[in-house]
Parts: sequence; C-alpha cells; structure tokens
Amino acid sequence: FGKPLAACPKINMDLKTQIEVNKTSLDEMESLTSAMKSDLESQNPKTRREIDAYNQKVEQYNQLIAQINSLLAETKAFINEYNGQVETFNTCLAN
Repeated sequence: FGKPLAACPKINMDLKTQIEVNKTSLDEMESLTSAMKSDLESQNPKTRREIDAYNQKVEQYNQLIAQINSLLAETKAFINEYNGQVETFNTCLAN
C-alpha cells in the first residue's frame, strides 16, 4: 500500500506560495510593460525635450523588462526545485 507520509521528505509549501506570489507579480509587471510599450509606440518625439522625455521612458521600460527577466529566472528556479521535491515525494510514496 505504500509508505506512510511521515516516512517521506516533505514538500516545501512556502516555495509553492512564493511561486504563486511571483507569478502574480509577473502578470502585473507584464501588464505595465504592455501599457508602456503602447505609449512608447504612439509617440513621435521631435524636439530635444520630447526626445529626452521619450528616452527616459525607454530607460524605465528597459529597467522593468530587466526586473521581469530576473524575477522570471528566479521563479523558474523555484518551480524546478518544487517539482523536484514533488517528484522525490511521489517516488518515496510509491516505493
């Protein structure tokens, strides 16, 4: 019938919670980048002042993209770790 649950390594549920928090943050950040991208694409700066303002918005957009990429990499690592724990737990139960 398999092993008792206590005999198998526990799955870190805090890790799962952090994955969900990160996913929510990523969704919000991606929404923001989409709005920022639309704003940037709609602009046609002509004066030095407009160009400077546009370049500042581009820099903010690029910084947000970098944050998204960093959080995405972290989340993927958490997912891999969590999936490994689940696999180890399931293997333990089956043996």
